[in-house]
Amino acid sequence: MRTEMQPDQDEHHPETTGMVPDSQAAEVVAELADIRDRLDTVLTTIGGQSSRRVVLDRDDPDEPDLYFVLTTALRDWTDGLRHRVQDEPDAPNREDLLRWAETAERLHDFIGKAL
Repeated sequence: MRTEMQPDQDEHHPETTGMVPDSQAAEVVAELADIRDRLDTVLTTIGGQSSRRVVLDRDDPDEPDLYFVLTTALRDWTDGLRHRVQDEPDAPNREDLLRWAETAERLHDFIGKAL
């Protein structure tokens, strides 16, 4: 998962100040981000079936609810697994349920820290 740091609007940036107007700098940054995303797609495609990388862009304008949906789904699924383990202490797949819940919790925490 890729996360990006966004500079503060009020922060002084010598690399853009005096060289190009802020609107042009913003366009350059947007174009570079688009190029980076296309390169990621190309590199993932080159990797073929062996690539198991998923890139989620929480700033994707087409998916404004991505963060909320993903983290809520992970939390709800984890809670459901833990309740099932409590309700069915003799479940044959108890170890799987616990392992999956722990994996979901780690992913949820990773997403939270990354953002």
